[in-house]
Amino acid sequence: MLTKITTLLSASFAITAAFSFDDSRPDVDYDYEIDEDHRLPRSVVMMIPDGTGPNIWALARNILDPTHKKMLHIDPLFRGSVQTFSNTSLVTDSASSATAYSTGFKTYDSAIGVDMEKRPLGTILEAAQARGMVVGMIVTSRVTHATPASFAAHIHDRSLENDIADQYCANANLDFLLGGGKRHFSDACLAKLKA
Repeated sequence: MLTKITTLLSASFAITAAFSFDDSRPDVDYDYEIDEDHRLPRSVVMMIPDGTGPNIWALARNILDPTHKKMLHIDPLFRGSVQTFSNTSLVTDSASSATAYSTGFKTYDSAIGVDMEKRPLGTILEAAQARGMVVGMIVTSRVTHATPASFAAHIHDRSLENDIADQYCANANLDFLLGGGKRHFSDACLAKLKA
């Protein structure tokens, strides 16, 4: 019994020592020009580097400075992480992962802004628009791709990109939309969006 306790204590000290270190990075004071008189943000920008995890940021830090003394400019902005695996798989897809980000609810793989019963879920963009904020998306992919679509559309399968484009037109829930995927929009829809 004493051997087990000694082993557990030794392991605890070893783990504590391994993770207790001073990274010797200076505190960085970023001035984001926050207006202290306003309690509500004037704007919110959410960036989603699709497929990026802590390993990518660690690689970027190592490339920037192998001595680990410099930080990435994005480091002070990190506030947490999200587990976005779906209700149907530990290895998620972009649709269910983005739906988790945009709605706060997990769903099945391939779902775009809908729950397990295929009912629409309110998104953060829709909530912002309801508060009178200007909302839009700028993407480097097709605007009908699973990740952006999960913020502004509600459809049971990510592969239905023409239907996603139709929803953008019918719902008119975006003030601006910039990205690829024109082939998924009908001529009538494009004319409506340009108006």
